[in-house]
Amino acid sequence: LSPASLNLANRYWFLERYEDAVPLLENYRAASDGGLSVTAFNSLSEEYTALGRFNHAHQLIGDALAQYPDSASLRCTKGNIHLFEGSLDDATRAYTEAMSLAPGYPRTMTGLAWVAIIQSQWQKATEYSASLSSSSSPRWSWQGSWNHGLILLYQGKGSSAVQILIDGAAAVEGRSHLMSGLSRWFSAYVLLETGHLEDALKEATQAQKDGEGNLAEWMGLFVQSVAEAKMGQIDKARNTAVRLADRTKSIPTHRETRRHLHLEGELARIRGDQNDGLAKLHEAESMLPENGFGGVPGSHRIGPQPYVPIWYSLANAYLEAGDDDKASKWFQRIADATVERVEWPIPYVRSFYFLGKIHENRSEMDKAREDYRRFYEYWKDGDMDRERVEEAKRKLGIT
Repeated sequence: LSPASLNLANRYWFLERYEDAVPLLENYRAASDGGLSVTAFNSLSEEYTALGRFNHAHQLIGDALAQYPDSASLRCTKGNIHLFEGSLDDATRAYTEAMSLAPGYPRTMTGLAWVAIIQSQWQKATEYSASLSSSSSPRWSWQGSWNHGLILLYQGKGSSAVQILIDGAAAVEGRSHLMSGLSRWFSAYVLLETGHLEDALKEATQAQKDGEGNLAEWMGLFVQSVAEAKMGQIDKARNTAVRLADRTKSIPTHRETRRHLHLEGELARIRGDQNDGLAKLHEAESMLPENGFGGVPGSHRIGPQPYVPIWYSLANAYLEAGDDDKASKWFQRIADATVERVEWPIPYVRSFYFLGKIHENRSEMDKAREDYRRFYEYWKDGDMDRERVEEAKRKLGIT
């Protein structure tokens, strides 16, 4: 496969145009009697994973390993496929095989960290992330700090997470505008979700500067607009939303259209127009990929998967509209998620609190206590949502 063709396939993957990438790679595979490079095998398997065609992805990796039996990269990709189909034990075995072939291989460490996060094995997750943080590669060292921030957020330690993310941005400043911008965006997002609106605006602005022309700028604009709206600056928020639309309208994918619709839905919610908000959010949700982003944990090129924040916005919009049944559906979808929620600890953990409230209102006390227990166990030792944590503690009868 020529570099140009492989690059085109990768661009299709970036743009969520998986159906366009698969024929390009398969045609070359047929022309070469099944022979592909490790990179091309990995790329094609990622496309099949993104389409939810896991059997095809596994068959492909099996063929690849027959040609390259000592490839840690292929075994890591095998682990990624298992991870995205929800087979955590199989994913761990594949990553462990990759580790035996290439100890300390960064892609493997990231995959193992994600499995540990899903399973709430914080010591393991921290160890894998620390190994990445000590890497001489800025890319993987940054990934380690990003993972560390996630782990802290799952433990409710928002202030520490923000500091880790800001430090991570500083470490790659001048080396990668995308990575520093993403860290700045994520710190802005955490500050927004914890009510520190002025600080969120500051970090969102820095994200746009660091990541000008890429994903970090657009995500920074999203946070800026929501923060402005929550501060009562509705006109400013609308203007910022227009800037986001203008900055991304030429990109040949519906991903940025979806981001703008999500933002418009959030702004409608904030101004109290739940009907318009729900219409925009459902339209955004309808544009989500069927499965995911190609089975690549921690891909900084595309940012966190977009499922959970849209589901969370829908859940809250229905809650605000007084429809607990529909709100419960979306909160439960988040609570049941695995790989989709790894990089979204805040809405994931909060979903248990809201589910607890809904079940309590229905007098389903066993379910309510279990939801409150899970919420409390995650954030009992943190600094986030302390009133809710204390409420859950009281309802659990913990002294």
